[in-house]
Amino acid sequence: MRLQRAVLLLAAAGVALAGAGTAWAAADDGRPYHVEVVMPDAGGLVKGSRVELDGERVGLVKSIRVRDGQAAVQASIGRRHAPLRSGTTARVEYFSVLGERILSLSGPRSGRTPLPNGALIPGTARTDLDDVLAALDEPTRIRLAALLRDVDGVFAGREDAAADTVSAAGPAVGAATDVLRALGRDGPALRSLVTDLGTIVERLTGRRAELRQIIDGFDAGLAPVAERSDALRAGLAELPATVSAASDVLGAVPGTAGRLEPLLGDLGRTAARLPGVAGDLRPLLADLRPALADLGPVLSGLRAVLHQAPGLLDGATELSSQLNSTVSALLPVVDYLRPYTPELAGFAANWGGAMAGFDLNGHYARILAKGGPGQINLHPGAPVPGAGVNRQRPPGALEGQPWTDANGDRVR
Repeated sequence: MRLQRAVLLLAAAGVALAGAGTAWAAADDGRPYHVEVVMPDAGGLVKGSRVELDGERVGLVKSIRVRDGQAAVQASIGRRHAPLRSGTTARVEYFSVLGERILSLSGPRSGRTPLPNGALIPGTARTDLDDVLAALDEPTRIRLAALLRDVDGVFAGREDAAADTVSAAGPAVGAATDVLRALGRDGPALRSLVTDLGTIVERLTGRRAELRQIIDGFDAGLAPVAERSDALRAGLAELPATVSAASDVLGAVPGTAGRLEPLLGDLGRTAARLPGVAGDLRPLLADLRPALADLGPVLSGLRAVLHQAPGLLDGATELSSQLNSTVSALLPVVDYLRPYTPELAGFAANWGGAMAGFDLNGHYARILAKGGPGQINLHPGAPVPGAGVNRQRPPGALEGQPWTDANGDRVR
């Protein structure tokens, strides 16, 4: 009884949904467009069953009749979806496991030749639940009966909640159907994936000890990271600023690269000339090699000189200090003697001229003495008008310094 109640509940839910689909399709009152589907069996379809095209409701079943030993189902298609295209096929699918069936069409929406009104569409046979159950052996049917009894116990007293769940589960069931359909198309790929996965698992099982060592090493490597989680957290906190700075630097790279292009072009031309310059330098380098060999002793001697240079520089520093003091002390004497420079220079010139003679005995001084009446100086001694002659000019008079000694006393 409980099993019958669950079956009736599911059937009622299917009939309700089918009625809703019928009402929706009946609302399309456009121009009539019919196609006839020929298939081996149309069991489960009734007049008024809905017609779907690639999962979308497009019309209703108008009539079902027998044609040449096969079922001929006439379907009315709404104006928005008419006409169908060549290559369209049909099959009977379940609207619910125990409820009404629907006529499902599939085919191109465009790009093919339109089918005329009343065109024939091939259909495929459906598989009923009875056929599936008949294919099961007796132990499987016994287990299935036990499962249905358990399901009946679960839904007993919860029929309304189950009906609400079934009503709300439509999109989820549709999505699951799409997933299962995709899995069916990708069956070979999934089979290959499962086979490869099994091979990998077998190899990992054979190397269980090595895998355990890898996991232990990975755990040991993660232990120091866990101990420094605070430092790692601080570093990650500073990472956005670092990334921002790096982004700014990288943003400036295109401009810098653009400025480097002329430089790189000049460098390329210069590099192209380097082989010729290197060829010219080869003789020079060959001649320079002996000079470099002779430079070794010079550098060794220079090393010894430089080794003595610090002491020499220290002595020169002390000498320059003393020389500076001596020169500073001689400056007053030099200032005093400077006015007598013309007289000293004249004396040196006269003395040098008198002693310029030289013979086999050495330098000699020649003294010329003249006398007699012919040597009388007839010059009257009168100065040139406007000029004066000081025949007794003392030394230092040109600079206005009197002829005195260093203490200011006159010559004695």
